[in-house]
Amino acid sequence: MKKIIFILPVLLLLCSCAETVNIIENYKLANIDYKKIKEGKITFAGTRHISLSEFQKTFKDVYSDTTILNKKLYDCIVEDFKKYKLNAQIISDTKNIPEELFSEGKVHTEDVKKVKEYFLNCKSDYVLVIKNFEIDHNYEYSGPKTGSQEICVVNITFAFWDVANQNKIISATASGKGRVVLWSFSTALNTALENAMENAIIYVSKNGTPEFQH
Repeated sequence: MKKIIFILPVLLLLCSCAETVNIIENYKLANIDYKKIKEGKITFAGTRHISLSEFQKTFKDVYSDTTILNKKLYDCIVEDFKKYKLNAQIISDTKNIPEELFSEGKVHTEDVKKVKEYFLNCKSDYVLVIKNFEIDHNYEYSGPKTGSQEICVVNITFAFWDVANQNKIISATASGKGRVVLWSFSTALNTALENAMENAIIYVSKNGTPEFQH
């Protein structure tokens, strides 16, 4: 079971009322073949880095370890690829992925051999990693009668690696929100997670469009 790290709350740069979902891009390579991503074979590597600024107890109650969380993320990805009529074959492999693929920067020289060996043995066209899974919260104004309502916010930083070229081709962060209604914290968390993962897949379905309605 992977260790879960609790961090102090951080300020999220999220608009509390806008309907537009922003994808924050670290980078993406030019001339990405999105058609190949949509129709190819993708290995889902899951996540290993979890940051809980809020909803700590709820998260521990719903997802006691990363195995359960990664199963939920995988199920969301498979469902969303079908929903947006993307024909890629998605397989799950959360155990054999080099830690270096989850890093923010370039692979260090001493780790290049390990990464190259993984890619040489990988049977997929792409590897999808969740570099960071973050839970926080916000408040949105719901009207004069109800006032402000608590919102669970999930940020998923994801990356696609091109196996043939051994390159990271996309690195971006997708956000999702879920309203807490009548203390339904677990429902809000799952809704935020599902929306964040869906927003990441919409980003791919729209050929890397960084802003869209959802």
